[in-house]
Amino acid sequence: MNTTSSESLPTPSHGGDPIAELHHPSTWWLLFLAFITAGVYYGHYVVRQTRTLARFLPDEKANPLLGYATSVLIMAYVSLIPTVALLLLPLSNSTAKAFDTLGGILSLIWVLMHSIWSIRFSGHMNAYYGYPRASADWFRGFWSFLFSSLYINYKLNCNVERHPR
Repeated sequence: MNTTSSESLPTPSHGGDPIAELHHPSTWWLLFLAFITAGVYYGHYVVRQTRTLARFLPDEKANPLLGYATSVLIMAYVSLIPTVALLLLPLSNSTAKAFDTLGGILSLIWVLMHSIWSIRFSGHMNAYYGYPRASADWFRGFWSFLFSSLYINYKLNCNVERHPR
């Protein structure tokens, strides 16, 4: 994974200030929407947040991040296919076990892709704003990996509250 240096990204004073646009109403609301959509809403959240940030990044930074965000959304839907098949199709035991295993593998791939997006997004935010590591505003990679969109949303909301624009 490549880290982004703050020298290669515009500063908020020159490139704009995306953080207010990245603000989402509530982390609990995000969790609820993800729960009722079997996680697919996270994929839409990823694309929405990435599109917003991408408007403020140079194309060489924005395009790969946008492509990856789209693949996270697609994988969110693909990982549901085996579960839907198990619920809707009359399958033999051996076929059901195969679909169950496939569903688990696809879900794991989706979770890893989502976590990687979160780390990349965090890195772009840290670089864009030039947050120092010791700052309360710094997006932490460990928490980004562990809680992905929930952490990103929580951190964005905290930063908006800490620095009203």
